[in-house]
Amino acid sequence: MDREKLRQVMVALSRESPTNILQPPITEEEARRQLQENDPGGFRRNNYFGKADFDPMIYNKGKEEKYIGLRFFGEPVFSVGSADDPGFPELRNENVVGPYHLMPKDLVPEAR
Repeated sequence: MDREKLRQVMVALSRESPTNILQPPITEEEARRQLQENDPGGFRRNNYFGKADFDPMIYNKGKEEKYIGLRFFGEPVFSVGSADDPGFPELRNENVVGPYHLMPKDLVPEAR
């Protein structure tokens, strides 16, 4: 897969994925139906999996109606470059990302 194809796939996922959009509330009956059918695009997206107080029957817990339909993430800023690109250290500046930003070789020691 080349760079452009990877960028296109990432942009399409951001634009089209139903899990990237806060969905409107559903009834308890519909929630139960989706649970029983293991609906992959069902109400469980936008909830809080992994938290101790998670209740699968509460849809969009704590969400205000005015936010329904909003996207969680915009289109990704995506690029490919050399691991030795002098621009990477610039990301560690306080006014950019910060000193905690990992460099390519921090993540993949053999990165080129």
